[in-house]
Amino acid sequence: MAPVQLPWSDNLVRDVSTRLLDAAVYNEQRVLRLIETEQAVRDQVVPVGRVGYSMGGRNFYLLAARGGRWGGVTAEEFLADPAGAQVAVPKHSDMFDNLLAALSTDEAGLADMG
Repeated sequence: MAPVQLPWSDNLVRDVSTRLLDAAVYNEQRVLRLIETEQAVRDQVVPVGRVGYSMGGRNFYLLAARGGRWGGVTAEEFLADPAGAQVAVPKHSDMFDNLLAALSTDEAGLADMG
């Protein structure tokens, strides 16, 4: 076994699915999302387990304008009632998947939450 530095992207998981790599360490929530949305990944990739914590789909920051609607709330208060919030996050990223996990919803459920 030898460590190899590769770009941090979904291609790590796809390379495992096509057997270009035997194994990879990647964001937990993003791996689960790729298994859900990509047939090749679903058919070929098996999450073995956690090997440590980077963000692990658990740590992210809520950023809010000080004088705005969300400037005085805690993350817990925001997550309890995010209706009307406009959140800037790259859609095809672990950040988006982490936000969905924190809100206990999927992409379709965002509309239901307002």
